[in-house]
Amino acid sequence: MNNERVTEIARKWNGAGNAINLTPDTSRLLIRVWRTLAKGRPVSGEQIDQMISDLGVNQDEAGEFLRGVTERDSSDSIVGIFGLSLNDHPHRFTVNGASLTTWCAEDALLLPAMLKQAATVESYSPLSKEKVRLTLGPDGLEEVDPVDA
Repeated sequence: MNNERVTEIARKWNGAGNAINLTPDTSRLLIRVWRTLAKGRPVSGEQIDQMISDLGVNQDEAGEFLRGVTERDSSDSIVGIFGLSLNDHPHRFTVNGASLTTWCAEDALLLPAMLKQAATVESYSPLSKEKVRLTLGPDGLEEVDPVDA
């Protein structure tokens, strides 16, 4: 996904009157898709349909929500959602051996808690340009390198 698409999604999240409506249903769907994508493979339309059915989410509401917050591949499978992506973005995010990226540093800090799994995050300091590596668990920071980062 290009930066224009990320900017468009961010505008939808933050724009007056255009904010993404995170309802209890779409929140549960988001978490389910995050956890499936965190396995390191695209999430197919069939998988999405099954999740929507399993969760009892309204099909139209789910479709509208997902159109606003996902990156898709040429077969329309989800390859990125609400900050977690299989595409190339600046912040490396590894969970259970699966290599992903995040759209921004804040996503990398939030996702381990949402996934209920530890993750390693690698990014570059905007000030020193030095690589920073963190291991974050569901309950917070576990390791940091360099230690003074």
